[in-house]
This record gives sequence, C-alpha cells and structure tokens, in this order.
Amino acid sequence: MKLPLHLLTSLIGCGLAGIILAGCASPGHRQTEAEADRLEDLAINARVESALLGDDIVPGEAITVSTFGGTVQLGGNVSHAGERMRAEELARDVTGVVDVINGIVVESSSIEYRGPVEKIQRMPRADRPPGQELDPTAAARPGAAPVF
Repeated sequence: MKLPLHLLTSLIGCGLAGIILAGCASPGHRQTEAEADRLEDLAINARVESALLGDDIVPGEAITVSTFGGTVQLGGNVSHAGERMRAEELARDVTGVVDVINGIVVESSSIEYRGPVEKIQRMPRADRPPGQELDPTAAARPGAAPVF
C-alpha cells in the first residue's frame, strides 16, 4: 500500500511527538514547560507541512517549515507570488500558529521577458527639437555622455 506523501509526513510527525511524549511520561520524570512547548511546536510543524503538501496550488515539497514558540517560518522557492501567498495563508489557518514569517522566494524566472525596446520616444523639451528620438543604447557605449 502506497501512502500519499502528505499523509506519510503527518504520520511521521505524530510518531515523533508520541515517542517524545512517551519518554517524558516515564516514571520519575515530570514534563517541563520547555518540553511541552517543544512538543507543541513539533505538532504545529507537522500540521503546517501536512496542509502545504495537501494543497493543489502550493508545491509543498519545495517549502521548508520550522516552528518555535508557535511562530512558523516558511522558506524555499516557488514559481509564482500566488503560491507564496497561499502557503502563508495555509500556515496561518493551522491551529496553534501565533505568527508566520514568510521567507519564501519567488523565482525570478517567472518574470516574462518581452524583448528589447527599439527606440524610446521622449516628450520634447525646450532644448530638444520636437520629434527627436532618444537612443537607449547611447549610455551603454564606453565613453558616451549620459543622454537626458
């Protein structure tokens, strides 16, 4: 039987939390507040990862998640700004999340290149005859004076 990736991740996260809880519940050991907070962070982390992996818009496998004190930090690269925004929205909707720091980067390859500009027409000024065109490559030539 093959489990979906998001279900497998959730099971692993819950399993880790169970193992830690079992260790903390051993006779003679009282769970400290720091241990309880860390367990809650692990549970939040697993729920956020599960939400990201289960979404049709967000490439969940490309996003990293870390949680401390209920604050979730997202990282990784996505192709579109909508994916970045959706990932943050999904994380904020998870129970126990206090804040989200969105460090997801939208890859620059998603910007469409439209080709070079042949000529730029500028508005006439008093010192330029009407209809004079500006050469956009003039400033790029070595030794050329800036064109205004």
